Formats: sequence, structure tokens, C-alpha cells
Amino acid sequence: MTANPIQRELWIWADFNSRDEKSRITTSLRFAESPARPVEGEWIVLHDDEGNSVKGVVEEIHDLIIHVRPEMATWTSADLVIGSHFAIDRPFRASPQGNRRINA
Repeated sequence: MTANPIQRELWIWADFNSRDEKSRITTSLRFAESPARPVEGEWIVLHDDEGNSVKGVVEEIHDLIIHVRPEMATWTSADLVIGSHFAIDRPFRASPQGNRRINA
């Protein structure tokens, strides 16, 4: 893999399950975090709501719709980490609830 320089930090939200017949990620510039528009051939960063991201090259632009060829070697996954103030050092155990009867 050759170096994929990002000339500017242009992050665009994408649904990584939204691929076209050429295995490109298709997304809308409406979801860009900046008013700047990419150009064909530019490397950008796509991200999703779960914190995953991937670099890719813009191959086509049609109005607000762009098609990006992802470079999967640049894929990063977000690990969900719970802060220590939420974690406890013992297993969770539910308290007995008794044998309550609910009348309908």
C-alpha cells in the first residue's frame, strides 16, 4: 500500500453498509462536518456513528452524492470503553424480587 496523504482533514459521515456495485461507499455531502467539498481523486476520512473510520479516495461526485473507494488497510474500529467511575469490581447480581403477583 502506498501512502495516502490527506491534504486537509475532511471527515464525512457514512453508512459503511451502503456500497454500490463497485464496492465503493456511497454517502451524501449533507452529512459532512465542514462546508468544504472534496474533489475527485482527493483522499478523505469517512466515519460512522459508532466511531469507526476509514480513509478513501473520492472517485465520483454527483451533486451531493459521492462515491468513495475505501482503503481497508486504514480501517480503525472504535472500542467501547466504560469509564472506571461506572465500573464495579464485582459481578453484577440482581436482588431477589420476591413473589409479587400483579392483578390485571
